[in-house]
Amino acid sequence: IQIGAFEEYNRAESRMYMLRSAGFSVNIVEQKKNNTTFYCIREGEYSSKKSADKISMRIKARTGLSPIIVEL
Repeated sequence: IQIGAFEEYNRAESRMYMLRSAGFSVNIVEQKKNNTTFYCIREGEYSSKKSADKISMRIKARTGLSPIIVEL
């Protein structure tokens, strides 16, 4: 589940801490795309889309953010 992607690390870090304080186990993952580095906020790895959807809805309910499910 991805909850945000930022070009500035400090913005990603701020979002990570906000989500952790809301009870989510999130990390920052660095990704490069078209010579630009993005710092993506990710939560968990799930074996089924149904499990990921459940957590995604919980994130939205607690934070108002709109996460997306990414396949890795």
